[in-house]
Amino acid sequence: MSLSSLTYMSNNITSTPYKRNTSEITSEILDKSEVLKYAITRELLKKIFGFLEISNCKECYAGYKYLIDRCQYCFHYFLYDPKGKYIIILNTIDGDKIIGFQTRDITGRKPKQYRFQTFNLARIYRDILKTNIDIPESINTLSTVFNIFNVDLYSQVLVTEGPMDAFLLPNCIATSGATKSLGIDLPFWFVYDSDKTGTDHAIEKLQEGYQVFMWEKLKKDLNLPYKKKWDINDVIKWCRDNSYTQKIYWSQYFSNDILDGLDI
Repeated sequence: MSLSSLTYMSNNITSTPYKRNTSEITSEILDKSEVLKYAITRELLKKIFGFLEISNCKECYAGYKYLIDRCQYCFHYFLYDPKGKYIIILNTIDGDKIIGFQTRDITGRKPKQYRFQTFNLARIYRDILKTNIDIPESINTLSTVFNIFNVDLYSQVLVTEGPMDAFLLPNCIATSGATKSLGIDLPFWFVYDSDKTGTDHAIEKLQEGYQVFMWEKLKKDLNLPYKKKWDINDVIKWCRDNSYTQKIYWSQYFSNDILDGLDI
């Protein structure tokens, strides 16, 4: 990954100098060819663990229903573990290549430490492939930035805490947690969850001059009911379940004005 390329991007984020495919430009900036050297195939992951593709067949129905209930209709980003009852959220590159994944318990009965587990490339090679290999730190960090190779870095890139939120927003990536590092520095637009942890991080980013999502404004506009914690997935579900059909213009709910801190 070229530091000079990232500096150039920061200075020219609003204009694309050449009429080229945006995914091609993103791939060059993040050095996709180097990342692909460490990626594993979707089929290998399925073979090792017995994971299944998502479908409404009997064996996969619990996973299928879990995703549909959460407005997740692009099954390419997921696999299902019928033994452990886990949804597997994939960080994909070039369609069928995997550079990281997260397991999500759908039973609600697992101990807290097993409900969500994130596997970066280093952990995949060490714990799954049982192979001693040094993963460059920059690539290992990118391996848990979900959807990173499916966005256009020349447009405003939104950042959510969780992959499922990212799949529901335009040009969005996920850090798999509010405290996780992105490993790259661009003028991202941050969408933290509407809870204490998310609010604390949002205020920090606001103070640093980043664009941050204003939850209170959205709640008022949509007349959302009281809920201890809201995330983007919750909003989309609420809109579906309450027949809210108006288009949400997400960009109007961002601000980099510190005086808007009370609206987070």
